[in-house]
Amino acid sequence: MGGVQSSSLQPGTVILGPFSCLMILYKITFKQWQDAIDTFLRNYANIVRLSSNHVIEIMEDLALKRQTIHEILQYLELPEQVEDKNSIDGSQNDNESDVESSSEPEQGFDIDIHEFIFSMIMLSTGNLSEKVQFCIKRLNTSTPKIINAAGVLMICMAVVKGLEKITKLRPPSYYHMVEFSHQKESWSVTELVESLEQCEGPKIYLDSLYDMHGIEDARTNLRRLKVQLQKEIDVQSKMASSKRKTLPSSKSGKVDDDGVKDTPLDDDEFMNMFISPEQLPDLLKDILPNLDYDIILRVYSLTEETCLEKNITFAIKNTRMLNKQRYGFYRPISLEDFNIILQPILPFIALDKRKVQILSYHHLQYLNELCMENDSTFEKIEWEHLSPIRLSDWIFAVSRRELISHRVRYEQSLVDLFNQYDKDCSGLLDHNEIAQPVKDTICTLITPTQEQMGTVNEMTNTVTGEILRTIDFDESGKIDFQEFKAAINIVHSKLKDLLNTIGRHATLSSASNAINSQSAVWNDE
Repeated sequence: MGGVQSSSLQPGTVILGPFSCLMILYKITFKQWQDAIDTFLRNYANIVRLSSNHVIEIMEDLALKRQTIHEILQYLELPEQVEDKNSIDGSQNDNESDVESSSEPEQGFDIDIHEFIFSMIMLSTGNLSEKVQFCIKRLNTSTPKIINAAGVLMICMAVVKGLEKITKLRPPSYYHMVEFSHQKESWSVTELVESLEQCEGPKIYLDSLYDMHGIEDARTNLRRLKVQLQKEIDVQSKMASSKRKTLPSSKSGKVDDDGVKDTPLDDDEFMNMFISPEQLPDLLKDILPNLDYDIILRVYSLTEETCLEKNITFAIKNTRMLNKQRYGFYRPISLEDFNIILQPILPFIALDKRKVQILSYHHLQYLNELCMENDSTFEKIEWEHLSPIRLSDWIFAVSRRELISHRVRYEQSLVDLFNQYDKDCSGLLDHNEIAQPVKDTICTLITPTQEQMGTVNEMTNTVTGEILRTIDFDESGKIDFQEFKAAINIVHSKLKDLLNTIGRHATLSSASNAINSQSAVWNDE
């Protein structure tokens, strides 16, 4: 069950699904199991391996429902038997022939009797001492309260192998079990129980076994983690907002006109806020206290490299201004990207009750389920068959995939936006095609009268001309998609400045004059 010193051994978490047979197995008492096994062994005294029918017979003696028995057989990797059970019952008059025929099921369709019995006994409700005594008595009938080191090793191996199938707990290594069992040449029940409860490795294993975790508990944890993360992000947002309000404007040289009005940050402001590498530990200390935070930074950096290789826009906003030279090897992560990276991590943490950063492959269904509930855009992920799911591997695989998917969706949104502007489908935007969205932007704030249309057209031409001069890199007079993609931030910025200017002035005429006076400033950007 573990070595004397096995702090590195973490078997994982037992997760109970909504209709899991595990919940039922945990509720069966030791006495119920003992009676059912004793009854079975009176009929099959010398049996060493159990077929599906044998398992069904024991389970039916415990009055378990057929659906529960079917699920247990699946966990044990045993087929559902279709033979008439009466064929087994009818052979019980001749015990020896029964043992001979039923102790040799078809190869690959059976389970070691000790693996089944000992693991089920360990799952049952009862004290550890009576469970250990039962196992010892089964192996050593002559002196049922004493067992040698080899016997302890047999018990450990049978228990962890059976429990791995049923609970999906990761078994300790054979080396650890040998090390544990050979601490003494001979063990009494009391000595073995004390060692199991006090030695670090076995204690961790038993704690993991009995500290089960329901999927609904995981959902509750996930909701709590999301609230906690949002609070941390809100704190960072407010800090960035405070900085923005106290710093002079780069354009006017004075504090922004909105003063210190406490308003939520809009999307542009949110995306322009960043977390430096040094801030990650404080931000995540309550959510991911034991995580190597460099993993998140490496994921961010590798995602950028992948996007650049595939010619996918990565720096959605002004992220390139925050260069690596200023912050070391890694540069800051935008709060939006940070949120995207964390979303598939939260379900993992919610399921990982033991906080050991590892889940069984068999828990992938719950992990996918929670991720899809947490994010409607999440697509089910596949994992290498039977490989344990480590948090670090999950972050590299899934958070990176989600960040790239976000960039791909953004890239497609730019294509759609460009095509929306490209009325003649030429693949190029001319002055008139750029002017239309500018004019539409103005008209979102006002409904101009016939007399005001001249002013609106003048403002539209001014802003459109500035956009063209700024983003028409080849000076062709038209904008292709690559130019549009590279300078979309500038387009958004100018349209936002346009709205702010109109909003700050009482009349359309004064707003037009202000836009004309800003033209030189825009041209310098």
